[in-house]
Amino acid sequence: MLHLILGTMKAGKSTKLLSLAKEFSTQGVALIAPNVSKREFFARNVENCLEVYDESFDYSQHKTLLIDEIQFFKKEYIQAIINNRNNYNFYIAGLLSNIHHQMWENVVKLLPYADNVELRYANCDICGCKKAKYHNRQWVNRR
Repeated sequence: MLHLILGTMKAGKSTKLLSLAKEFSTQGVALIAPNVSKREFFARNVENCLEVYDESFDYSQHKTLLIDEIQFFKKEYIQAIINNRNNYNFYIAGLLSNIHHQMWENVVKLLPYADNVELRYANCDICGCKKAKYHNRQWVNRR
């Protein structure tokens, strides 16, 4: 089974994965994030007591796999998910689109195989909109 959780930054995608980890804790759950991720936390404002593995983790002993930041995984990993989607329960979270409002290649590749797609939205920090369709990240020159 392949369940996609997609949305903007700050939409609660990682928090949703932690909630699922608690829900499926008796079924052998693995929480996986890419080793290229630079975040110093797994989810904002949520304490995570679970070990987070990277893409080199052998998940064969687990039934349910919770994968975060799917847009940063290598193509081979995406293909392995597609090939194994009927053998494991994949809950995959990631950004729907990049800063140019184009869908990430990994998301496009997984969409046709998804049994379910959940779209999540953030609250806009500027106007207060409750379902912001995109996140306009402000870049600061850090010299």
